[in-house]
Amino acid sequence: MRRILEASERAAVELTERAVAVILPAVQARLRPLLGRLARHQPDPEVVRCRQLVEMLSALDANRRDVVGDQAHLLWSALLERFGGVSGYLSAPVSDRDRYLQQIDAFVARYEEMLSTDRAHEVLGTALFAIYAHHLVRSDISPEAKVVGKDVVALIEEARKRSKARGSIVARDQVA
Repeated sequence: MRRILEASERAAVELTERAVAVILPAVQARLRPLLGRLARHQPDPEVVRCRQLVEMLSALDANRRDVVGDQAHLLWSALLERFGGVSGYLSAPVSDRDRYLQQIDAFVARYEEMLSTDRAHEVLGTALFAIYAHHLVRSDISPEAKVVGKDVVALIEEARKRSKARGSIVARDQVA
């Protein structure tokens, strides 16, 4: 009986080894392209940037957050003046919107290195507003666009209220 069990165990092991020898290369051949794509998959740089900027904003103290909000509010006021509001911005010729976005992007690019210093708050409002303006044009409703939009609108509204309390001319602009 023992010999029969040992023989059937050996037969099972041999059968398994042969099956693995035949099946494994076929499985590997099918998985190789998938594994290559997974290894090459990199997160969307724009999504990564959005998340980094939002994290930077949440880490700021109140005074620096106010500076960021004032920047976003000034840019919002300029957008309202230049395009007559969000609907004017969205219905403006593509060339006008592109030129506007390029100006903001150029400013952010010029001061990009500041985002990695303790002076990041001095350019963060512009960087967040640039992303927000791009998302508006694309009607982007991704989770990142919603987070950035919520944060930028809150910053603008807080800055508008502060500006109104100080009696600033910029306070006349309304967040739409």
